[in-house]
Amino acid sequence: FFVPGSKHFFLCCFPRVNALRTNKHSPAQPSNMKLLLAATMVASAAAASAGTCADTPTPHTKFDDANPIDTPKAHDSDDCCSACAENSECKAWTFEAAGLARSARCYLHSSDSLPTHSGGSFTCATHSPATPAPSSAPSPAAPPGEGQNWVVIAAGSKTYGNYRHQADACHAYQVVKAGGVPESNIILMMEDDVANDQENPFPGKLFNKPTAEGTPGVDVYDGCKVDYKGSVVTAQLFLDVITGNAEKAGGKVLKSGPNDKVFINFVDHGGAGIIEFPNGDFLHAKDLNDGLQTMHDNKMYKKLVFYMEACESGSMFQGLLPTDINVFATTAANAEESSWGTYCPPDDMVNGKSLNSCLGDLYSVNWMEDADTQTGLDRTLEEQYEYIVKVTNKSHPLQFGTTTFESDKVADYLAPKKEGDDDDEDVTGEDAPVRRAVDTHDIELVQDFYKYIRAESQGKTADEKKALAEQLVSLIESRQAADERFSTLADTVSTMEPEFDADTSSIDADCVKTAYTAFADSCGGFDSYSLKYSHQIADLCLTYSADTVTKVVDELC
Repeated sequence: FFVPGSKHFFLCCFPRVNALRTNKHSPAQPSNMKLLLAATMVASAAAASAGTCADTPTPHTKFDDANPIDTPKAHDSDDCCSACAENSECKAWTFEAAGLARSARCYLHSSDSLPTHSGGSFTCATHSPATPAPSSAPSPAAPPGEGQNWVVIAAGSKTYGNYRHQADACHAYQVVKAGGVPESNIILMMEDDVANDQENPFPGKLFNKPTAEGTPGVDVYDGCKVDYKGSVVTAQLFLDVITGNAEKAGGKVLKSGPNDKVFINFVDHGGAGIIEFPNGDFLHAKDLNDGLQTMHDNKMYKKLVFYMEACESGSMFQGLLPTDINVFATTAANAEESSWGTYCPPDDMVNGKSLNSCLGDLYSVNWMEDADTQTGLDRTLEEQYEYIVKVTNKSHPLQFGTTTFESDKVADYLAPKKEGDDDDEDVTGEDAPVRRAVDTHDIELVQDFYKYIRAESQGKTADEKKALAEQLVSLIESRQAADERFSTLADTVSTMEPEFDADTSSIDADCVKTAYTAFADSCGGFDSYSLKYSHQIADLCLTYSADTVTKVVDELC
């Protein structure tokens, strides 16, 4: 079969088809057509992981061009970029994302020196190859006793299907621990429900990278000390920890001072202006940036580096993080796109066993495997960011905040006391591997598909295999329901008159909170797939009051 938009054909073979048929001796199974649909959707997700744009896009910006040379069809900015690459006259492009009442559009330009202006739904880029900027000289090492290093790591998800987030978090813990940050200065929060989950074929262990059969792999859970686990892990706890509010946190918090360096790492799901935690409400972009401002006002650091892994993570800092409070932040994705998982089925094998879950996230694995080498630690912050942009080839990592100390070494924040090791294998140069990846919104689908396909080889009974098939079909139906729900929302809004003109440079943060709360109350909230539509809820606040948004969302479900 052909997957639309993928430029690839796929051949799916289903052996032992008769085993799927219902008879009096075997339990009823989902129809072959439904399972073929599952295969089609998984193949489509896999096709999406093949190739992406090499240009460097600028979000929320468009080129002013009254006469573009072409307006080809495009579903996303990568399609628009590819169209430009195939047109010999194209020097630049602009992509306009689909909105509630409009289709996506792509504009190709014959000049790369056109005037630009900001636009909330636009992304643009020049197609000429970028010339790498010369590396800045590393700043001198800090004198002994100048300050301490502090680290906060948070994994915001739970359940075995999100294995990768807790594996990422424990890997980050191992990086800074090996680098000489004392455990007393490392604070880790996560649900901690994956290592000993009954689905884990390696009880009490977590792996962030696959290995061949006969190679045991690195257990990142070994020695990974979790300070906050279970139901206490919330967005509010995170804010209390980073702002040093020990009374509210009830445990370990940052006690950093004006001469200290702080590194914060967050990994989980996200949406437009939100990131998830395993319990309680979202952490909203405004609240996060207010927390960072509080840290600055209270002189809790000299310099702070923040690495964030989440879909649409750019929306957590864009237009919000000040450039003068000494916070250097990078994100796995821009404000409008998914982040990607890696080491996913079928690449999830450790010592000959399939884990049936993605082992890591692309951006996170890239920076951590880089930091596992002396070559990576010797990079400057800017050099590592440029490297991450290069190898995180499925999304567009961005940087925000203060850039005056981007010439600091990565080791200054991750490995202040690690001795150099000339024997480290450098896998981060020009020949660094490009890893296969899966769109975060499709990971649950891919994982459930492979659980079903592997059922017999993993010793599942007929009833267990039937349950896996039903689970897969139910997931597909849930995705379809989400698509239809948000299509209905688009149709509804298209008939409404805006209450005020949209201002894409700012959005009412309180209205956005109200909108998400209304959606949670009426529709049960988002799941890992429907989060892709979160911007449709948030965007209502650009042209409507909180009261109107609440009524629209209430009627949706």
